[in-house]
Amino acid sequence: MLRNSKYMRFTSRFLCVLLVAMHLQGVARAGIVDTEDLNTQAQLQDKRNDIRTLVERQDVRTALVAKGVSPDEVMQRVNSLNTTELAMLHDKLDQLPAGQGALEVVLVVFAVLVITDLTGLTDVFPRI
Repeated sequence: MLRNSKYMRFTSRFLCVLLVAMHLQGVARAGIVDTEDLNTQAQLQDKRNDIRTLVERQDVRTALVAKGVSPDEVMQRVNSLNTTELAMLHDKLDQLPAGQGALEVVLVVFAVLVITDLTGLTDVFPRI
């Protein structure tokens, strides 16, 4: 009987610890992911990557530096663009003729920088 009671105490304590440990785990919650949302996110990421590769070109970098804008600031700005600004910038880039328009690209990026600076999102140009 004594041996049985030690076994019962051990088993009851073990079960109590096990029950407490089970309640400490977080509950996993899953939601339905809409295909349209995933597609939109993928398109936005593709647009950001297109703009990044454009800014990484040497001729665009030299034009940005000539305008007084650091390429790193442009990359930060591109990362912080909202969906409408990103779509507007990407559409402007798509309208440029192929093989031309490095200056136009720099001017579009510069215009986006000025617009976001005027709206108070960033402070690239402190005198504006």
